[in-house]
Amino acid sequence: MDKERINKLIFYRHFVYKYVSKITGLRYLRNLFIRRKLKDYEFSVFSNNCIGGVFLHDANKRFNSPTVNLATDGESFMKYLENPRLYCDGVFEKPERKGSIHPEGILHGMYVNFVHYDTFEGGVKKWRERSKRIIWDHIYVIATGYDGMEDPLIMERFDKLPYKHKVMFTFGKWKQYNWAKQVKHIHGVVRPFTEFATITGKRYYESAFNLSKWIEKCEEEYK
Repeated sequence: MDKERINKLIFYRHFVYKYVSKITGLRYLRNLFIRRKLKDYEFSVFSNNCIGGVFLHDANKRFNSPTVNLATDGESFMKYLENPRLYCDGVFEKPERKGSIHPEGILHGMYVNFVHYDTFEGGVKKWRERSKRIIWDHIYVIATGYDGMEDPLIMERFDKLPYKHKVMFTFGKWKQYNWAKQVKHIHGVVRPFTEFATITGKRYYESAFNLSKWIEKCEEEYK
């Protein structure tokens, strides 16, 4: 069976798992377990795409970071991570390019795709609101290997970041980095890490690393 056909089958399976987990209540129970684990903690998640928003939504936690609920490329995300306070202020510019189906912005050279917003102004407003919410002593960097993040030079820069708590879900094996967690492939086909992988409502990234357990453990260490 060729990869294209396998990809389609896995895509359909995702929708089956999505609706079965909802109808049976298994997804609710899975999310409830995560929410009970993290209900006493407040923290910020820096992410380069939807994985941050998906995780926080499942955990029923507030979006305490401007990078949640949007997408950016690897170079831009690294710029943000290397100097996040710079991006709490400034004027967004609209990039001079056509063809994007989502509003886009440029802030201090950082590209931002407001993928979940209808307008440029709406995305900028949320960026500013959530920048003010950052909990600087409780930051978790949750990245994925999309959009250039697994470039060897980007990986080296990510490794040197001073954040105590960081993880990247990757396509390839990066054994030299303990923060790199390879997500299991399905018959050699890579699916979006946030898609549903089982009828219990678990997502693909959970096969590689347990985010809620990790954050709970880290938050307990702060006490």
